[in-house]
Order: sequence, then C-alpha cells, then structure tokens
Amino acid sequence: MTDLTKLSAAKLHAVIAKREAVHSALLDETIAAGYGETRHNDIVRMAREDGVPLLVEYVAASDSLSEARWELDARQRYHGGDKPIRRAA
Repeated sequence: MTDLTKLSAAKLHAVIAKREAVHSALLDETIAAGYGETRHNDIVRMAREDGVPLLVEYVAASDSLSEARWELDARQRYHGGDKPIRRAA
C-alpha cells in the first residue's frame, strides 16, 4: 500500500481521483445489483459477516478512498495547504 503521508500534493490528488473513480464504478455496480436502497452500515455488515464479494470490494474501495481524503484533510488542518506534513524523525 502507498504511504500517503509521503506523497506530494499532486500525487495525493491523483490517488484520490483514481480511488474516487474506482469507488464510483463499484457504487454503480452495487446499485445495479439491487443494493441501492440498502443503508451503508448494512452494506458494511453484509460485507464483513456474509462475505458478499461485490460488497467486500465496495467497502474496501470506500475505506481506501476515506484514507486518502483523511490524509488531505489532515494536511489542510495542519498548515492550510495540501503539501506533505514534515514529521519529526
């Protein structure tokens, strides 16, 4: 897995865009499979407990996208921009 904390701003934005595209495609598949009216927490439960393959993949993509967005949010809260945070060695 990519260490998001070390990516440049441009690369982080590229990772977010790529993960958003994957997430969006899986969301469309999930809706087409009949889960469009299902609550998110129920989808997560079905993915974890029942192991529905499409839902497992969707939840993994959702978690991955959230991780990248959290890194961008942390950068913006830390110094108001999207450049990497210099962490103490």
